Amino acid sequence: MIIHTRIDGNMSIPNLIYDIDAQCTNDLRNGLINGERDFVSNLLGQIRKPFGLLSSFSLGIAYTLPNKIEQKYGCDAIMIFRLDNKDAKIALFESKLPRYLTAPNAEWDSIYTKMGSKFYNISRFTSQLERQKVLKNSGVFLFELFINEDPKHLNKIPNYDAQGSNCVSFDHAWQEYKINKISPNIKWNNSDLDSLLSEKLNIFNIVDEMLKCNKGSRFSINNYEITIEDEGTNQLLVPIPRENQYSENKLKITDFMIENGLQNYMYIDIRKARNYGF
Repeated sequence: MIIHTRIDGNMSIPNLIYDIDAQCTNDLRNGLINGERDFVSNLLGQIRKPFGLLSSFSLGIAYTLPNKIEQKYGCDAIMIFRLDNKDAKIALFESKLPRYLTAPNAEWDSIYTKMGSKFYNISRFTSQLERQKVLKNSGVFLFELFINEDPKHLNKIPNYDAQGSNCVSFDHAWQEYKINKISPNIKWNNSDLDSLLSEKLNIFNIVDEMLKCNKGSRFSINNYEITIEDEGTNQLLVPIPRENQYSENKLKITDFMIENGLQNYMYIDIRKARNYGF
C-alpha cells in the first residue's frame, strides 16, 4: 500500500524532510548549527513546523532532552509516522558527525569506557550496532544518520550525498561490521565510513521506503501506545500523543525517552498533511 504524502502540489513528505535536512546541512556548513545534537534538534524541530514558526501549521511533535543519556537500543532518536487512526510506522536512528573534511584526523568512533558495562572496552559504534540488533526483526526500521559537514560543497567524499546527510541501514552496517571488523574493540575510521556509505541512501530514501511500506512494519496503535517486541524479554512501549493533551503527552513521552536512552522524539501525523490539501 502506497501512502500518498503530498502537502501541496509539488512537495511530498520525503521530499520535504530531505529539503529540511539539506537546509540544516547548509546551516551547519555555515556555522549556524553547532554540532551533532544541535543538528538533530534543528532537523526534527523544522520538520515539525515545515513552514516556519509564523505558520500555524504543524506536522506533529518534536522533543529533545537537554542531556546525553545512556542508550538502551543504540540509537538517540525515534521517528514515528502516524499513517491513519489505527496504524503507524517507526524508525530508530543513531546520528554521527564524522568531520571527514573539516578535521580529517579526528575520530568519529571511540572505545566504550563505562566500567561494569558488557560493552566495556569495545568500539562505541559497534556497541550501538549490538544494541540495535535486538530490534532487527521487530518491524522497526533501524538506520544510522551520518551528517555531511563538507564546508565548501566540494563533495569530495566518495558516496556522500551532494546536499544532505547520508543514511546507512542497520542491515548494511551490520554486514560491514561482520566483514571488516576482526575484533569488536577496533574503532571505526574514515576508510570504514567510505564502505558504509556505499549503500548511497539519504533521508529521502529512508522516509520514502517507509511510507511506501517497503521498509518497516505497520504497527497497530492501542490506547495511544504501540508495543514492540525485541529479541530479548523486553517490550518497547512507544507513547503516541493525544490531541490537545499537552501536559500528559510531555510527561509520558519524556519518561519514555529517559527510560530508553533517546535524546530525540519525532511524531509526524500524516493525517494532518492530508488535511492540508493533498
